[in-house]
Amino acid sequence: MLPPIVSKSFGWVNYQKQHLVSQHEREFPDNPKATLPPMPEYTYDNFKQDCVELLTQMKERYSVAFQYEDFIVQILIGMKEGEHAKLYYLDSKNCLPVPVPEAVLIGQSQLGEWLRKGWNPNMTMQQTAQLGILAIKYIEEEGISKEIGVGNYTPQVWYIAEGDNIQPREILDAELQTLVTNADQKCKSLRRKVHSLFGT
Repeated sequence: MLPPIVSKSFGWVNYQKQHLVSQHEREFPDNPKATLPPMPEYTYDNFKQDCVELLTQMKERYSVAFQYEDFIVQILIGMKEGEHAKLYYLDSKNCLPVPVPEAVLIGQSQLGEWLRKGWNPNMTMQQTAQLGILAIKYIEEEGISKEIGVGNYTPQVWYIAEGDNIQPREILDAELQTLVTNADQKCKSLRRKVHSLFGT
């Protein structure tokens, strides 16, 4: 649903750009070296606004569902702004992208809140991904919620790193399997420890 909105917004920016170029050529037909006016660009702010537009459209289309207090759509937007990695949180209650300063839990966040103690700002993306996978696996395998888990699939993991020319990338194949295997081992260990507290 998002790609058509982005495409429309991107197309409008390009239309404005072409309009300015054509107008400039008409005004300076004999001076091709005349400085062009500032050109509009599709920016990170445009993308965030497109996400807001999609969420607003969803609220209008599915207004009956959104009447319920516990029905909420939550979105995390990860992007590179210059050399900095940024994460924004957006939900259907406020429809306003808010910068995430450190970490945020979404979904049934209260179920994984106790694992937040295992996170700190100095952890690598790999360590943070393993903690996230551990939270999902533990909740799923303990049957704490039927709405959390990946079943026979693997979780989606993206790294968005700081620095110039480092593009966001999805973790796949052997690299993802290593994360999942490590999280599996930690999950088994954690389950054994929790169950041993009550002799089960």
